[in-house]
Amino acid sequence: MVIARRGWFRPQARWNGWPGIRVPVAVLGWVLLVGLLGATAAQAQECGDGVIQNPDQCDPTCPPEHQNGSGGCNLYVNGSPSQGSCTNGNDCFFAFSCCKFNCNFVGQGADCEDGNECTSTTVCDQYGQCANGLNVLAGTPCGSAASDECSGADTCSGAGVCLNNDVAEGTAAPALCADAAPCTADECDGSGGCQNPALADGEVCRAAAGGCDFAETCGGGDCPADELEAFGTECRPVAGECDVAEACTGADVACPDDVKRTDQCRASGDLCDAAELCDGSGNDCPLDVLSEAGVECRPAAASSCDLPEVCTGGDAACPADAQVAEGEICDDGDDCTVDDLCSSGVCAADTEVAVLRRAKIGRTGQLNDDLAVHDPAGIAVFAVAAFAADDTAVSASRVRLGRGSSIFDARTPLVVGRGEVRGTQSAFPALQDFATRYPDPTIVCAGPDVILAADDTADLTPGSYGVVSVDDRSGLHLAAGPYSFCSLTAYNEAQILVTSGAAPTTLEIAGNLRTGFGVRIASEGAIPPPVLRVAGSSVFFRNDNEVVAHIYAPNAALRVGRGTILHGSVVADSLVTKVAAELACDLH
Repeated sequence: MVIARRGWFRPQARWNGWPGIRVPVAVLGWVLLVGLLGATAAQAQECGDGVIQNPDQCDPTCPPEHQNGSGGCNLYVNGSPSQGSCTNGNDCFFAFSCCKFNCNFVGQGADCEDGNECTSTTVCDQYGQCANGLNVLAGTPCGSAASDECSGADTCSGAGVCLNNDVAEGTAAPALCADAAPCTADECDGSGGCQNPALADGEVCRAAAGGCDFAETCGGGDCPADELEAFGTECRPVAGECDVAEACTGADVACPDDVKRTDQCRASGDLCDAAELCDGSGNDCPLDVLSEAGVECRPAAASSCDLPEVCTGGDAACPADAQVAEGEICDDGDDCTVDDLCSSGVCAADTEVAVLRRAKIGRTGQLNDDLAVHDPAGIAVFAVAAFAADDTAVSASRVRLGRGSSIFDARTPLVVGRGEVRGTQSAFPALQDFATRYPDPTIVCAGPDVILAADDTADLTPGSYGVVSVDDRSGLHLAAGPYSFCSLTAYNEAQILVTSGAAPTTLEIAGNLRTGFGVRIASEGAIPPPVLRVAGSSVFFRNDNEVVAHIYAPNAALRVGRGTILHGSVVADSLVTKVAAELACDLH
């Protein structure tokens, strides 16, 4: 707005002095003012046309991406498109410049954006340029992030330059540059692109695909047909003692699977050095290892007088064969023998009847077993017409033979009487201490008494019982197994039979064992005969008994009545049989 002061526009005219023209001074001022305003308005419309005209200090040309819809340039905060657009203001610049919205330079030191991703912290300098930025670290991503076999992602150089990172010319690029021609190279050209120069003759054009395929080479620009190694061609050599060589099949590019041996690779050095076997996975034979200490290398022989030998852990050889000491107690496995002792590694026994003090075979009695009286002062007596079977032996410090009696072998220094020795006479053998060889049985009885009345029958299962009494003609039927009785008495014609089961049957009797006339003690069928272990001082079988059992009564006086047959081994303190009694252990 123009304000005219009083006195400023005077009525008198004043001319400007141009020759021939007179113009009032006031009028000339108005003309100049109008002209100046018009010129300013015209120039303002020209800012942003890319042409610097007075009074423009700057007027950058903007590329299409920074043009607005009407053909003008977009303006941005500090000239940075990433900070957003603006229309005016001291921080509103043309893109990537220090030129403000009114085509004047911003002042020196103002923040600006130079459009270079590899610089930071740029400011306007005294010349109106966006400069003085700091170079970012080498390797900082810039430009394109795309990468392939011939070009990596763009990164800053560290000197303010964005590098395109193209790989060197001639670098193989089998995926990107493949042209399907086997005798051309598929490689980069050094500018991010591909090139396919021809391969020289002899260059590999098809690599081996496996151990049974070989590489083909170019010749005259062509690649030969693919061929496999012939059948039987070795494709994997032996790698160790437990490995085997593999050969091509002629039909497969791959070498067959690597197979390892599982058979013996080192023979045994001795009983305590086992042979080594390949493990099926390794090439080498396992280390030679001796058997650990305690591993049996020689089992005991069938005789119980031989000992097993075990490895020491430090020697391949099994220790020397060892045996039980001479005269040690053993078991020859024959239920009918007692006095079993080791001799030269063999369990030797020929005694079925062993007593401590005195043994007497009654008139016309029969002895079908070996008999031994252990006491050095003991005696064996055979009454009138008593008889010992062939191949039996009587061992005692003294033997007395009644008229008409006969024995086979006599192992004694002294035979007296009127009988005969049909076999040989030899020295009294060294017998083991009776108490040591036949310890006293320790028997505990407890439980209900078992009392059978005459002509009664009862079944009994293994267990502990009190007094057991079986009256005339009664039957006590036992299941196989262990029993303990406080005492056992069987009256006339009673029967005590093991009738069921296959387990060993033992009747342990804490007191005495007595029977009446015609009693039978045995087991039925193939059931093993029972063992009668008596801790008392008396075992008495009356006349005409049949006892098929083993008797172990080292503290008892054993009396066998007239006509009684005892089939089984005998251990007793003393033995007396009556007329026509028979001792025979023929269970085996």
